[in-house]
Amino acid sequence: ANVLAGEFAGLSGPVGAGPDARRVQTLRIDQPGVYENILVDGEWAEQDLVRITADNVVLRRCTIRHGRRDGVEVYGRHVVIEDCHIHHLLNGTYRAEKNLDAHGITGRPLNLTVRNTEISHVSGDALQFDPGRKAEPYAWDNVLVEHCFLWTGPLDRDGADYKRGERPGENAFDSKVARDGPRARITMRNTLMKGWGHGAIGNGAALNLKEKVQAVVDRCVFVENDIAFRCRGASGDRASAWVTARNCTVYQTSRVFRLESGVENVKIYHLAVGAGV
Repeated sequence: ANVLAGEFAGLSGPVGAGPDARRVQTLRIDQPGVYENILVDGEWAEQDLVRITADNVVLRRCTIRHGRRDGVEVYGRHVVIEDCHIHHLLNGTYRAEKNLDAHGITGRPLNLTVRNTEISHVSGDALQFDPGRKAEPYAWDNVLVEHCFLWTGPLDRDGADYKRGERPGENAFDSKVARDGPRARITMRNTLMKGWGHGAIGNGAALNLKEKVQAVVDRCVFVENDIAFRCRGASGDRASAWVTARNCTVYQTSRVFRLESGVENVKIYHLAVGAGV
């Protein structure tokens, strides 16, 4: 997808494991190093597929699929996830009274880069930090997401307890931040977000930016979403999100910005609004 100044949003190269990949059902990384060309097929197991608990890890050219829990959990520092394909992580059922999350990438990372990675068809969020809202031994911070494709749509076949035609997913990114921790920073750039907000939850959005997060969204494209930016202010003892959007393009989206609860420090520069808004 084209954006301003000749830049583009979306994948910058091939993703996923090759035909000669090593195949496993789960992957546990507790030592630093480069882990690449691995097919992690959970075969719909009720467990997280990849868990990273070491610092200084690179996860490259991997396919992670078919689980009922999270795809990748990161509880380490200085981690890079690149050229990966993460898809079909489905927890619970589409019609459940309470939506059950299975996220693409989650955890409590410090200095995480997610680059040229595709995440789709998850029952929770493509990216979510930190579900536990903890600041010990450190809070999540300094996440960079670039040249990614974060999307969802109707399933083309049955999977886990979901049926063909059902649309899983809550948000491309959802922020949860420790109440007493520092303001968590995330930068998203040159990323394409598509299809969020037509599923089982109300007010689903590509970006659900809430609590004590500082988000910079630059040169991203949003298409076929209900809400592109859901920016949420203080609620109870939770602080307001701070959001800066630069050079973004939005198509076929019901609401470009939904600004809630007196959200503070929202800055919008060079916004292009296309057809279908």
